[in-house]
Amino acid sequence: MLFKDNLYSIVRQDIAEDVATFGLRLDADSVIYKAHFPSKPVTPGVCLIQIAEELFSISRAERFEIERVKNVKFVSLLDPIASPEIEAEISGVVPAGEGEYKLSIVFCSGETIFSKMRLVFKTKEKLIVKTNK
Repeated sequence: MLFKDNLYSIVRQDIAEDVATFGLRLDADSVIYKAHFPSKPVTPGVCLIQIAEELFSISRAERFEIERVKNVKFVSLLDPIASPEIEAEISGVVPAGEGEYKLSIVFCSGETIFSKMRLVFKTKEKLIVKTNK
């Protein structure tokens, strides 16, 4: 995992058949925020896409990689100081071919939506996942 335990940590997870919800804590001291931007940190959109990949892999206990980005909307800036804890919800997971899945993911905090994504992932390999329970 590229960003798990570096840019964010999982503080809560609820993985069901049709929806996976993760509570995330952003690390405002991460080197990424020091570069983007030092005086007013903002979570880069590409990092949210990578986090989506990591969370989907955890939810399925397999390693996935992005095959296609169907649609991404960055609705609000995600400041790790103003919003240190956020939620990510994966839903609408449907097979899209051999080893491929289409899904939606929303990053939010309360009523504030930071990003909405429609992505297609393909299977890379089985993944051994440690859970914090």
